[in-house]
Amino acid sequence: MINIRNYNGTLDDLIFAVGNMHYDVTAAVLNKIADSITKKAYDTNSSNLRDIANCVYEAKEHINTAWTKCKGKMDCSKHPRTVIGFSGTFDELGYDISNSSYKDLVFFLDKMGDDLLRQADADWKRSGAEERKKLAAQLYNAANNLYKVRFEV
Repeated sequence: MINIRNYNGTLDDLIFAVGNMHYDVTAAVLNKIADSITKKAYDTNSSNLRDIANCVYEAKEHINTAWTKCKGKMDCSKHPRTVIGFSGTFDELGYDISNSSYKDLVFFLDKMGDDLLRQADADWKRSGAEERKKLAAQLYNAANNLYKVRFEV
């Protein structure tokens, strides 16, 4: 069970919220998750944790690229910058997620990958917008990197 300080809601709602946040915020949360996992990997000399952190870093880079493609070209305002029921910082959120058990961390990242895949499918299907296809490609790549985590444990 993932224990998130300052959060009052279900894990499914949290996963959806993090995956559906404004792209720069999602990238920041992923970056904190990866930073915390990297620190734990070096503290414990765990190559598996380093591999997991690398997958999360790569997903974060794809989200950053998605944000770059979206910024100023598309309306990304539907993506919120807050998580309903969460009153902490996004650093705390990323830290708490990264400090869960392997099983829970993999579950969280896998479900977040599902949500990014859902968004990518929706963007891909939108007609006439080449920028949407580029955005979708980055979201597909981010989801795939999060899915890789299940093979690193």
